[in-house]
Amino acid sequence: MKPITVYSVSALSACFCLMMISLKGSLLIASIICINIAPHKSLATLPLAFMLLGGAVAIIPAGFIFKKFKRKIGLLFGVLLGLIGAIICVFGVKGQLFWVITLGLFFIGLYSGVAQFYRFSAADISPPDFKAKAVSYVLFGAVF
Repeated sequence: MKPITVYSVSALSACFCLMMISLKGSLLIASIICINIAPHKSLATLPLAFMLLGGAVAIIPAGFIFKKFKRKIGLLFGVLLGLIGAIICVFGVKGQLFWVITLGLFFIGLYSGVAQFYRFSAADISPPDFKAKAVSYVLFGAVF
């Protein structure tokens, strides 16, 4: 097995770990903030639903992006979506704007949908005898 494969799988595992940290952190912080600034208390979990919706919406377009522009560009595009979402959320929290936070969490959801492809990317770059372990190592990154 090439050292570059081990390095790449390790990097993908670290990226998946960071994505899970950002996703769970967003869930925790958004629920605390949105209960206080929601126009009605029953809408407090709406931003979280939009984050999950963003993840679902991103899956199919991400596959097309990977096919057309290669894996690296697609993953970088996903990270860019997450960064945009985080910036939007910062402005929403600073201004206590519920709908802006909802939009930001939707973008973070888009990022999480694209990030689900980290494991498939690990399988694509690995030799046949290492594919299962590569996917396992990337998913192991989500445990932390």
